[in-house]
Amino acid sequence: MPETADEWLAHRRGEIDSLAKSADDPAWWGQQIESLPRSYLVAATASRSLTNWSVFAGSPATTQPPGALAPEHKVVEYAVGTYEEITPGIFHKLTGALTSKGLQILSAEIHTLAHNLVLDRFYVQDMDYAAEPPRSDWMKSAARWCRR
Repeated sequence: MPETADEWLAHRRGEIDSLAKSADDPAWWGQQIESLPRSYLVAATASRSLTNWSVFAGSPATTQPPGALAPEHKVVEYAVGTYEEITPGIFHKLTGALTSKGLQILSAEIHTLAHNLVLDRFYVQDMDYAAEPPRSDWMKSAARWCRR
């Protein structure tokens, strides 16, 4: 088990890299994994990381609806992958789209990766529900959001 923070980060990168071995273009994935900031490596599991980045694998700009439920926090995580130059102010536009759907943003992250890729992650709560929102509702919310 890793003993120092640097060893732990290297271990996490190794976990992600081992999951990405079966993906197309391992060199591309390796560059992305190396460019990940510490804050992302700490917050995301290896499997969730691979899912987040798969948004880039098929298209220059894509979203990853419907998100992922994080039941331990009673939130939904939405991840949006795009290239930095796609549109100015993309982060602000995304926050506006989420809040316009009545979702409360509890936390948001912007990660710039290799090759000018940007991965924005939002952790949101639907205040219409005291507990975990039904999957059908957060999927509908994501579909409406992605059509904006």
